[in-house]
Amino acid sequence: MSAGNPLLDVQHLTVTFGGSSSATPAVDDVSFQIMPGETLGLVGESGSGKSVTAFSILRLLQPPGQITAGSVMFDGRDLLTLPEREMREVRGARIALIFQEPMTALNPVMRVGDQIAEALTVHGRATHAQARTAPRNYSTRCAFQTLRAAPATTHISSQGACASAS
Repeated sequence: MSAGNPLLDVQHLTVTFGGSSSATPAVDDVSFQIMPGETLGLVGESGSGKSVTAFSILRLLQPPGQITAGSVMFDGRDLLTLPEREMREVRGARIALIFQEPMTALNPVMRVGDQIAEALTVHGRATHAQARTAPRNYSTRCAFQTLRAAPATTHISSQGACASAS
């Protein structure tokens, strides 16, 4: 990718819910670009399609939601046509979604440190041995006390602590 090309280029994205005869557009012809180093905030009323847009970009949209038009180019690759295996390599490692509600972004019955370690190993950022110590190292750098008190789970962590971990 050269400096003049967008990192993310969403063009004419349309997402519908329902069958073909009763399809209701949740996102209708959305286009935007994000250049390297830029930040874009999607702002709108509740139900305006912000989350559906983000889920669609990452191909996390669940049925009956369906991308019916458009393209999503990320770093020169069309995310909508990538095989799922390649998409898993991109998702989380190169592009990610930060959920609005930190308490729902983490699994409430799994230790927070285990969730951080799992993300590191799944995306090839650490070996299993390195991943076991990473949450404790992370908590020291961030002064995140909950992780130091393993086995902390999200239901006993504060919302701010969950936001830091997710």
